[in-house]
Amino acid sequence: MNPFPIVGYHDSEYFCDREQETKDLVSAIKNNRPVNLTSIRRIGKSALIKHVFHQLPKTYRSIFIDLEGTDTKQGFIKKFTNEISRQLITLNKGMLKKLLDWAAGFGASISLDSLDGSPKLELSHNQSPAIETLDGLMRLMQEHPKYTFVLAIDEFQEVTKYDTANVEGWVRAKMQEFQNVRFIFCGSEQTLMQTIFDNPSKPFYQITQPMHLGYIEPEKYKPFIHDHFGGKVSQDDILEILAWCRNYTYYVQYFCNHLFSLRESGEYTSLEQVKRLILESHKHHFLAQRKLITPIHWKLLKAIAAHQEIKNITSKNFVQRSGMAATSIRRSVQVLLEKDVLMEENGVIKIYNVFFQRYLETLI
Repeated sequence: MNPFPIVGYHDSEYFCDREQETKDLVSAIKNNRPVNLTSIRRIGKSALIKHVFHQLPKTYRSIFIDLEGTDTKQGFIKKFTNEISRQLITLNKGMLKKLLDWAAGFGASISLDSLDGSPKLELSHNQSPAIETLDGLMRLMQEHPKYTFVLAIDEFQEVTKYDTANVEGWVRAKMQEFQNVRFIFCGSEQTLMQTIFDNPSKPFYQITQPMHLGYIEPEKYKPFIHDHFGGKVSQDDILEILAWCRNYTYYVQYFCNHLFSLRESGEYTSLEQVKRLILESHKHHFLAQRKLITPIHWKLLKAIAAHQEIKNITSKNFVQRSGMAATSIRRSVQVLLEKDVLMEENGVIKIYNVFFQRYLETLI
């Protein structure tokens, strides 16, 4: 197996560091402290949650609910139902009938996936059950007091975008009502997560343990990479990989995955070869993206790529080098931040996609 998986969680052997974060999350779960976990995208948040799940005793039942792509209350209800039902039907043979009866109670149905047998909630096109409909589903978990259920809700900030239903208020009420359920709220849009958890007028104000997931320290990543290549990659090469990938988890994994594959096949020649292959494989996507970006935004992105990161986006030096007016830079940066093309960390502006940044550098 390639020891640098790009998608999903495989085993602790292929999971780098996060020792303190794992310890903190396990402690929070066992001591019934709800957590709100924030990070930028693709830093390893979902893998960390699934790694934590594997550290819990067998009396804990873990449920991962990803709200990415949901834009309505119905989407939330479907995701919530499907993932909880998937776990519930493993508890006893009579659970499926209870789920069917519960769904029938509000005119819906539950079918089983033809490939993996997992349950799926079926709603008619115009059906819009109340969020409180999920109370019955939660009560089915309460029927199993010997288990503690851990609900990790990823991209939780999506609930702020629904047109109807006070999902935040409903979830907050369930936290108080169901004593055998633990909650972890994860999100990558940090401004929206702050509006949920740091606003005094919101239901979640000051009731969760805040955690932020940052980059893996290079000193932790270096031995992990070295050992998984059997010591065949030099320390200098590892440092170059981390620098080229900006020490960003997804991109480091992606690079090492390709490097491992090339070495195994005997085709490897140099790190530059790996860089070229990666950029070439993404080129079509970047060219398509170019058509969706206005000329002035494209010009700004190239200027940022030339500097790799910008601390003062309207400084005299950057304005002169970019050839753009300061007001135009401000407006463009705001638009590109909202579209996740740019990211801001501690006042520093960067291009979000590391490979896109490296591609732009080749055009300068």
